[in-house]
Amino acid sequence: MLADRLKTLAPSSTLAVQAKARELRAKGIDVISFGAGEPDFDTPQRIKDAAVEAMRRGQTKYTEVGGIPELRGAVCVKLKRDNGLAYEPADVLVSVGARTGSRTPSRRAWSAACRSRWRRPRPRASTSIPSGCGRR
Repeated sequence: MLADRLKTLAPSSTLAVQAKARELRAKGIDVISFGAGEPDFDTPQRIKDAAVEAMRRGQTKYTEVGGIPELRGAVCVKLKRDNGLAYEPADVLVSVGARTGSRTPSRRAWSAACRSRWRRPRPRASTSIPSGCGRR
């Protein structure tokens, strides 16, 4: 038996849009999907090669939520060089997507809200921890 408040969780609307787009494409319908924000082209070979090299160096673990310091620093250099904009690495957020990126600035508040809302289930109820409520 699950806690009653878990019944209020809804499936991801982003994933539902992606599934519908796949379904329509399978029927031969030309679809432009704005669901997951994925590019409509393959990853460039130089990026694939860099990813393989990073894995060979052992860079296979989770990173900081806001991006690794070296990458955030490189973004600052690029913005200064190409755009004349001066930022510090602490001002830069590098995430896996808009959903994660938009949640990261308020992750402490989100985490606190999750802890208070989900910590005390009904007696003998099964418990689930929603994604995004974990420690970062």
